[in-house]
Amino acid sequence: MPSCPALEAADPEPARGLHAQVLAALSRRIAAGRADTCVQRDPDFIRTMLPIIARYTSYFTPEVRGLDRVPADGPVLLVGNHSGLFYVPEAWTCGQAILSRRGIDAPACLLGHDLLFALPGVGPFLRRLGAVPATTSHAEAALARGACVLVYPGGDLEACRPWTQRNKVDFGGRTGFVRLALRCGVPVIPVAAHGGHHAVVVLARGDRLARTVGLDTLRINVFPLLAGPPFGVTSVLTPPPPLPAHLTVEFLPALDWTGYGPGAADDTRIVSACYEDITGRLQAALDRLSAEYPHPVLLGFSRFTARAAARAIPRQEPQQNRSPSLNVWARPAPRPPSSIGGRRIPGVPKAGSRAKDTIRGKGGTSSLIWSPSDIRMRRPWKPRPMERGGWPPI
Repeated sequence: MPSCPALEAADPEPARGLHAQVLAALSRRIAAGRADTCVQRDPDFIRTMLPIIARYTSYFTPEVRGLDRVPADGPVLLVGNHSGLFYVPEAWTCGQAILSRRGIDAPACLLGHDLLFALPGVGPFLRRLGAVPATTSHAEAALARGACVLVYPGGDLEACRPWTQRNKVDFGGRTGFVRLALRCGVPVIPVAAHGGHHAVVVLARGDRLARTVGLDTLRINVFPLLAGPPFGVTSVLTPPPPLPAHLTVEFLPALDWTGYGPGAADDTRIVSACYEDITGRLQAALDRLSAEYPHPVLLGFSRFTARAAARAIPRQEPQQNRSPSLNVWARPAPRPPSSIGGRRIPGVPKAGSRAKDTIRGKGGTSSLIWSPSDIRMRRPWKPRPMERGGWPPI
């Protein structure tokens, strides 16, 4: 894992201006968060938050494949491609899948960006869910406890890659996860995610802008420029809401690097070969998913709309009309009036039929038409005269 420049900035010179003061305060908080090795994962809190997380991820109509390839217990390192700015739907979906596979009480953690744990409220929230800063010490301690560790080596560089590179795996040459797996001797499972980066249109990473404002001292390498409603072209400070892109998460077959031994973590050639192997497998899977779902935004929008409509229709009917034997709605037909103006209507048509009755009056006759829509739409029954003739004087 790359070292954090914030460690050297823990005791900065007297800050000049508000901007420098904010950077200095964040640097101190980041250093303190990285030094905190206390395990704060709370299974009861996770059980409380799971319905909320499920409601959030359902917006992206997620699809999970190959979950049985994740071992039910024991240490394992999951390596995935990052997407979707800070919305990261693939991370939340992958976390749900891991909990369903291994159980809530089983040890599991996510390696996150240092800045997240320096933010008031956000850091404690993520730690209770099981997330820890992305450092070698935190990752090794979690694997030693037999945990399932999820890491996204691409980090902010990959999560904020431009829209034109949305179907590309970009780890930025970061090989810390390879050295971690070789040193700990654990299986590695690639996790390919498609559709998450279609939810947000990133025009540019803004890496130069990030260096200009000094964000690189906090290990923040991007300041992305975005596009989308309702702001049009904007920045990360006022991000547009994500589009309901269909998300697919696939767990690929495990990679066994234990044959190289722990000493291979210091061998550049082996580390490079393992890096190319896993990135190549992830890119091949992403290409396959892109060919299968070329338009995840349209697919996700159609599925989300259909599901919302399906949920809205039953709420329009009272529960007593529910048929217990069949999963259908028993809609009683509305009962039409038995007379009009004191004169009896000869018959009542059945639902779905079209019948015509005649009413005789002093000035002649008039035909009434029954429409099935009067029953299907549940409108109050109202006889309608035919185009010719008219209502008789009664």
